[in-house]
Amino acid sequence: MTQIHEPGFSLNLPGEWGQAQTDQPGTLVYLETDGIGSVTVVLLAVRPMFAIADRSRLLGDYMQHRAEFEKGQMPSLEQSDPVAWDQDGAIEGSWSAIDLESGIRQIHRVVMAGDILADFCYEATDLDVAEFAIRAAGVLDSAVVGDEPPEESDQADS
Repeated sequence: MTQIHEPGFSLNLPGEWGQAQTDQPGTLVYLETDGIGSVTVVLLAVRPMFAIADRSRLLGDYMQHRAEFEKGQMPSLEQSDPVAWDQDGAIEGSWSAIDLESGIRQIHRVVMAGDILADFCYEATDLDVAEFAIRAAGVLDSAVVGDEPPEESDQADS
């Protein structure tokens, strides 16, 4: 088990994982050492003026923009529609995708708690649907959004 504790979130990842380099601000990437999967975490602080806005709409806008961004990166990506719900005082959302050319599967769990919006995306290739679902649930269900917000420069202002 690899335990990840970062400002704003924590994750418990099954097996051995290491952090990878990324050039995307506010984004952390973790790779399974055996090469099966990866977790990408996009962490944003919600500016106080937006914190009082319609939080469901803010989350929905983020999910829509992120899904469009990913489709732009992988044109053969087929995505489900994002869905959102209230969960224990937080707002959560999710959507899944598969790249028809590479076989890469993804599932996102987005959590808005307090002043933090965190998008956890599990991605893997060469797994059947059932095994992917089990692995993704194990990773994404362990995600906890904490009280310490990310750096001020990584703020959501949709």
